[in-house]
Amino acid sequence: MQTQKQRVTIFLAIILLIGIIFSPLLQATDFCADMETKAKNGQVMALGKLCVKGEKSRHEIKQGGREMIMISRPDKHVAWSLMPQSKQYMEIPVSREEMRDQPENWTQDLQKGGKFLGNETVNGVECKKYVLDRDNHKATYWISAQDNIPVRIRSDEMEVNYKNIHVGNVSDKLFEIPAGYRKLNIPNIPGIMPGGGKPMPPAR
Repeated sequence: MQTQKQRVTIFLAIILLIGIIFSPLLQATDFCADMETKAKNGQVMALGKLCVKGEKSRHEIKQGGREMIMISRPDKHVAWSLMPQSKQYMEIPVSREEMRDQPENWTQDLQKGGKFLGNETVNGVECKKYVLDRDNHKATYWISAQDNIPVRIRSDEMEVNYKNIHVGNVSDKLFEIPAGYRKLNIPNIPGIMPGGGKPMPPAR
């Protein structure tokens, strides 16, 4: 049976993979979308939701019947990892440089650096398809032709799909710690989190 620390490690690993392997992903338009994360064999690893407002982002991940929320706040130089079941959270100090891709922006520079593969409809959305090879990490992006928001991102490790995208009207409350949550110390996760080794660098 998994311990709480092991479950936290799994949740954080999924969130970090989404935020690091697939960054920069998202345009700065305020929006919310349902999120599905698959392993390379097609198995669904996690379901969740993503909300973006300005430079703030909120990932809600559901995996194995449990839920975790990661809120990125570059303006405060922190990320918060919330565990709703126990009403606890961890605060992760991160520099603005490390978080500059949160929320991850699909920029003109990235678009110019990618190879355009043509137009394709994905998850019911008309998209422009690109492949990017950055720091020996190759990923394919399907970008909404209307909103410039990624609809699907696929790498050798996993695939993330964004569905039911709703643009605008994102509440500021989504990016704050709810009342009644208790702060926890950060677990020792070597190579991933502060306190457990050198943090993984953001994709550039």
